[in-house]
Amino acid sequence: MSSKGRVMIAAIDFGTMYSGYAFAIIDSSQKGQISINMNQAWNAGGHNLLSIKTPTTLLLDSNKQLVAFGYQAENRYTELEMDGKFDGYYYFHRFKLKLFEKESLSTDSELSDIRGKSVPAKDVFASSIRFLKQHLISSLSRQGVDVADFGIQWVLTVPSIWSDSAKQFIRQCAVKAGIQNDSLVVSLESEAASIFCHHISSNLSVGTNTGVLSSKKGTQYMVVDMGGGTSDITALENIGKNKLKEICRACGADCGGIAVDNAFYTMFMDIVGQAVIDDLISSSPTAHLDLFREFECVKRSLTPEQTGKVTMSIPFLTLTQICEKHHHNDFVSLLKASKYNQQMTIVNDKLRIEVDLLKLLFKPTTDKIVNLIKDKLHEIQNKKAINVILVGGFSESLIVQHAIKTSIPSHHIIVPNEATLAVLKGAVIFGTDPNVIVSRVVRHTYGFQVSNDFDPKLHEFHRQVEVDELELCEKVFEKFMVINSTVSLGQKIKETFTTTKKFQELHYLPLFTSTKKEPGYTDDKTCKHAGNVVVRIPNPTEKYRDIDVTICFGHTELQIEAVDVESGNMCQTTFEYV
Repeated sequence: MSSKGRVMIAAIDFGTMYSGYAFAIIDSSQKGQISINMNQAWNAGGHNLLSIKTPTTLLLDSNKQLVAFGYQAENRYTELEMDGKFDGYYYFHRFKLKLFEKESLSTDSELSDIRGKSVPAKDVFASSIRFLKQHLISSLSRQGVDVADFGIQWVLTVPSIWSDSAKQFIRQCAVKAGIQNDSLVVSLESEAASIFCHHISSNLSVGTNTGVLSSKKGTQYMVVDMGGGTSDITALENIGKNKLKEICRACGADCGGIAVDNAFYTMFMDIVGQAVIDDLISSSPTAHLDLFREFECVKRSLTPEQTGKVTMSIPFLTLTQICEKHHHNDFVSLLKASKYNQQMTIVNDKLRIEVDLLKLLFKPTTDKIVNLIKDKLHEIQNKKAINVILVGGFSESLIVQHAIKTSIPSHHIIVPNEATLAVLKGAVIFGTDPNVIVSRVVRHTYGFQVSNDFDPKLHEFHRQVEVDELELCEKVFEKFMVINSTVSLGQKIKETFTTTKKFQELHYLPLFTSTKKEPGYTDDKTCKHAGNVVVRIPNPTEKYRDIDVTICFGHTELQIEAVDVESGNMCQTTFEYV
């Protein structure tokens, strides 16, 4: 808190398709009052629109320095292409999803731009976060607000299903972007949305007075956050005194709005072939982006009761030229020869598509979302009446709403006002009280990889190794936390480890997770290497040293610290994602 008793909470919602920020200035003398402000002036350029969020698109120059972000990046890249000058630039869009797709992360991880050129992943994310941070500060400055007058608490949202290493990665990117590590908290997106719904039902001032559920103690509800890349589910219970507890572990999958885009992409590729798509991306990336922008508009406007056909603009001339280059046939001929010739036609350079075909593109994704919800409702066993609240950009699709409501008629399905902004506004509220959720359910079994004394009654014989005349069993999963355990905020687990060498300066503890309760060994197919806990030994000597490692659960991120048992001194501890 600043000397003036005021602090600013600034939240960045770094989404797969769209990003934005919001902030609130909290005065210690005004208890419970939260007035959330948002940027209202993202200019969509040629679309003549003002938007609360901007596309998650990034343009870097030949030196990999920021040129533009959001709508400005889209417009600038279009200009560069028209002038034939885009070769020296890097253009990224929808790159956040690639972090979820990566099995492993390292400091050397790279991301490919729209034309396949690589840039270090950390630079891509840090440049984007830095832009949003600076845009907020500059916007406030133009309004005469000096951020130096405040202590700023930054909040960065991430999907609930992200791994610990992905959370650590995005934190390091934020620090690289100029946000101080101790001034940053990570908020899980579906939790932030839950907090928003809870607060508007508690009649707090958060920009709306529309309650979506009962604010009574004991009320349980499930929030389904459907964004561009993923759909995440969190179920919470109001335990009173403005506190919540998680009642089952968060879950999710890659079934956001982009999954429908991918279905359209696959259908289009069936018609023209992969070579045409690749050529379109490399030779006319703007035409490729325009094609999917147009589909996005169609996707958003579709309704369950709609019939007939939808007209869609396409880069017809460019497509025809590329089709003739690769197939010696124009686009119309390829469409007529495809299996979609009865459902898609070309009229005056426009694509006409049967509505029923478009609805089919949604079905695999909506089926996946419905199954996720049903599985969670079954897990909760419906001990109490539970409402299902839909938030996130994809939740505003009437096709998605209809699929969920008709598949789960026994539960009240709610789409609150400002569903698209629930995560962003909830993140600001979370920043005012990061301890609002007092307990969480652990998503994985956690353990360290160790080598124990070999015991033929416990261990598999092929794992027996000899090290310094000792018979050991390698790759043992030394469990310290079990999946589905309920942990209170700040709950600590302590494990003691011993150094293995004289004058050892660093002690590495490979951290693994598993979806099993008892995985046994770290090479079990359910296990993943989350990263390495690296402990720096203070004043190493020839003596072996015992190190107490404490893992703190219950927060949105794991917190790990270590103490040298002999001296009682804290050890410098870092987490290396792999």
